[in-house]
Amino acid sequence: MKAKIEITIKDWTGWTPQQPQPETSIKKISVGDNLITQSSFADSEIIVKSIDNQAIILITNHLAPIKIAPETKTNPREDNLRSLGIDTVGLTSSQIKNQVKQQKGMGIDLRTNYDNLETKVALGQSIKFITQTMDCGRSYLITFLKIIS
Repeated sequence: MKAKIEITIKDWTGWTPQQPQPETSIKKISVGDNLITQSSFADSEIIVKSIDNQAIILITNHLAPIKIAPETKTNPREDNLRSLGIDTVGLTSSQIKNQVKQQKGMGIDLRTNYDNLETKVALGQSIKFITQTMDCGRSYLITFLKIIS
């Protein structure tokens, strides 16, 4: 089984007000694919673990996940990760707390270990992963578009 995703890669720097332009592409993915083909950030990976009719499961290394709110605007205090289509498989309570901090604009905890993190992304939903860096970094916004037979 294959899936079609949209991936937007955006580099950023804290050294200048000018920021690089994001690059967006549509990709067909299969189980075992690494969605990061080039990285200047050591060992960053997004590996496709599984694909089914309802979700894809990604395994990431050296990337902090940030949930993306769905189009319907709801009270964030009432939302939980599962209602946003993001499973908490493999997340520690510390990692869940960090996701809440990120949604409130409080940044990423550089001390949290996000190695071998398993994230479920439901069909039609998005997830953003960010390098755990201070002066420059890269984000990956992934949207699960559809299943391809």
